[in-house]
Amino acid sequence: MSCQNPERCAHQAASWKAQQERYVEIGEKVLAELRESLERGESNLRISYHGDTRQTDRCISGATIRMLVCDEAWPFWYYKNSYGIEKLELVGHVKAGEKKYRPIHVILIKNPGSDLWKVTTVYDPRSKEYKWGNNYQERKCFCK
Repeated sequence: MSCQNPERCAHQAASWKAQQERYVEIGEKVLAELRESLERGESNLRISYHGDTRQTDRCISGATIRMLVCDEAWPFWYYKNSYGIEKLELVGHVKAGEKKYRPIHVILIKNPGSDLWKVTTVYDPRSKEYKWGNNYQERKCFCK
C-alpha cells in the first residue's frame, strides 16, 4: 500500500510538522509529570478494552507498554482539545532480537480533572510504514 494523494498529504505533513515542533515540548513535560506522578502513586495507568484487544492482536505485552510509558518512550505528538481531553502519543523501541529493535507507538488519553491515563491503542508503525518518516516520529501520509 502507498499514499493515495501525495500532494495533499505533503501539505498536511508540513502543517503537522509545524504543530509537532510546538507541541512535542509540551508533551515532554506532560510525560515527565506523568512518570513522576505514577512513581508517587498519584496517577493511574490503565489499558482500555480497545487497547487490551490491540495489544493482544499485535503481540505487545502489558509489561512492554508499562516499560515504554514509565521509562523508555518519548512523545512525538501531544494534543489537548477544547474539552480538556489530553492525547499523548509516544514512540519507543523494544528489543526484538540480536541487534533488532521493534518500533512501538503507544497512544494515551486523559480526561480533565482525572488522574487516570488510558492506553487507548498500541501498534507497530511498520504495519503502515508509508505513513511515517524520521524513525516513525513524523507523520507523512494522512490517507485513511
